[in-house]
Amino acid sequence: MSHDEIPPELVAHLGEDGRRLVQEAYSYALNKHRGQKRASGEPYIVHPLGVAEILAELKMDSHTIAAALLHDTVEDTGTELREIEERFGPDIAFLVNGVTKIKEYGAATERSKAENFRKLLLAVSRDLRVLIIKLADRLHNLRTLKYLPPDSRRRIAEESLEVYAPIAHRLGIWRIKWEMEDLAFQFLYPALYRQILKKVRETREYREQYIKRATEELSNLLREAGIKADVEGRPKHIYSIYQKILRKGVSIDEIYDLYGIRVITLTIADCYTALGVIHGRFRPLPGRFKDYIAMPKPNLYQSLHTTVIGPENRFLEIQIRTRKMHELAEEGIAAHWRYKEDYRPTEREVAQFSWLRGLLELYRRSPTPEEFMRKIREEITGEEIYVFTPKGDVITLPIGSTPVDFAYEIHTQLGHKVMAAKVNGRPVPLSTVLESGDVVEIIPKKKPRPRKSWLEFVKTSKARNRIRHWFRVQERERDLERGRSALIREFRRRHRTFGEEEIEKAIVHFNFKDEEDLYLAIARGTLAPRAVYEFFHGPAVERKKKVRKGKYPIIVEGMEDLEVSVAKCCNPVPGDEIAGIITSQRKISIHRADCPYLRKYGHPDRILRATWGEVRGDSLYPVRVRVRASVDRGLREHIETAAARGGGAAEFLSSRRLRGGDWVLDLKLYVRNRDHLRAVLDEIHAAEGVLEIRGG
Repeated sequence: MSHDEIPPELVAHLGEDGRRLVQEAYSYALNKHRGQKRASGEPYIVHPLGVAEILAELKMDSHTIAAALLHDTVEDTGTELREIEERFGPDIAFLVNGVTKIKEYGAATERSKAENFRKLLLAVSRDLRVLIIKLADRLHNLRTLKYLPPDSRRRIAEESLEVYAPIAHRLGIWRIKWEMEDLAFQFLYPALYRQILKKVRETREYREQYIKRATEELSNLLREAGIKADVEGRPKHIYSIYQKILRKGVSIDEIYDLYGIRVITLTIADCYTALGVIHGRFRPLPGRFKDYIAMPKPNLYQSLHTTVIGPENRFLEIQIRTRKMHELAEEGIAAHWRYKEDYRPTEREVAQFSWLRGLLELYRRSPTPEEFMRKIREEITGEEIYVFTPKGDVITLPIGSTPVDFAYEIHTQLGHKVMAAKVNGRPVPLSTVLESGDVVEIIPKKKPRPRKSWLEFVKTSKARNRIRHWFRVQERERDLERGRSALIREFRRRHRTFGEEEIEKAIVHFNFKDEEDLYLAIARGTLAPRAVYEFFHGPAVERKKKVRKGKYPIIVEGMEDLEVSVAKCCNPVPGDEIAGIITSQRKISIHRADCPYLRKYGHPDRILRATWGEVRGDSLYPVRVRVRASVDRGLREHIETAAARGGGAAEFLSSRRLRGGDWVLDLKLYVRNRDHLRAVLDEIHAAEGVLEIRGG
């Protein structure tokens, strides 16, 4: 086949201006990709053309089809985006940029995949067509996946099944979802795919004959009732059969809805009339009726679903919908561009796709790219439930959601104010797992006050993120006040004032954006109040009392003529049981009686009995301590306060951040005795974020 001319089916649904635009984009892309080959050996233009044809089948607008033809020019031909914009306008340039991957060096990593997915989501938040082009691009790549190496085939198929097919489902584009799932399944599980395909083919002839008889009987039945409708067989897809086998724990022979029929009527009233006629002739299966017309799915899908005992006593799954509902079911959000070239989703439709904004929020809240991609898979593949407000409004939530998730889905402030909840009129714990059909009533408090404990059971990322954000805001307010107080206290104790003029100068000198940044830096330990004081008044003359390092009043019987020193490995302080050991330099080293060094190296003949003499009340003794914490913010101030409470002090030696994000502080605590040390360590342990204390 020659690729010099554009296929007529690509532009058949477009007006004259749209056809000219698509023809120009095609000629441009053909020239840019000239000489390039795909892994299959075909000319590269086959791929953008294939993507454009998928979008033309969805009857997408001319800008979307043109962008599909151009979507690889920037990424693979060195074309500047500016050139696309000058030639085809900002709208098409935006769509092309939205699906253009960030340049990667070497093999794709979780980090690069996360960055590319984030870039895609940012573009999608402005224009859903970016995502529709991306889905068509991925579908066409799956159609030619066999030409890639096995590792690449598996990676692309897995990502398609876990990320892109669920997105197509969320957007309601069933024709892309079904084919994408079947192709990905074929490459991921070839043996299972062949096994199910073989079984389907074995029964095809009988199934087709049965469907033909059933459709004829239904058509006659509806005609006699005066209902105009198209009745057609509905194919079952390999991956959907596999999912039902897994979900129901049965064999393929027991999957009863391999026989599916679709009834397409003229009006919504005809849908319900047809349902009554069908149920009057065939006995419905209990629990198998769903009304998605009255209660549409989040992707706007509408239809009546029922399973009946049909001809020959076989289970027959029937869907009933209008023609417009059918177009929306097959093409999802893409169906709207069928009617308007310049279509933009309404506020209601945008609200239906709020989960896309939730995905962007996931990126901001995820500590690593790997965590982001894991959360993306969890978020978009989860099944959903439909619950009601007391007024009858439908709220869609993932399975496993609770009344708290429900409250945050309605409004953030309602979530913050949750005090209690009722489900179906009965009070329930806030951790209760909701089910489809539940009527949920939230009983609010007067003031917002969420609980951290809610994070242990909420299901939606929206609820988790809003709760965490509330606590971050509260902590920020506390940090602002703590930083401001610490700075004012530093100046007051030196009998100086700190007013508006000093604030402005400090902000400029220390390079902060505003007054709040200055206070936050002080509260979080990145700027010392003393440094601000010394900027204005020079080196501070310390007026605080000096740490009186007491002489160790230690008595070693019979060894008064030898020099005594305290071992740094265990830092004994008054109140500890102690013992001495004679060193090679003929000195006595004093250890705590339980010191590991003493047990390991102290020969019984060298260990001397030692006791504490009279200890002065104002003497302080140093103890080396290492503190590991998940946060550094405010920790030094807390330690200084804890040490000073009993008349002691703290001297910070060093601090560093570990690879995992924890902080390690090395310091000396000056304490009076063992009881004082124990009290100080207990108070440090109580500080937020402290994980471990060693030494002491």
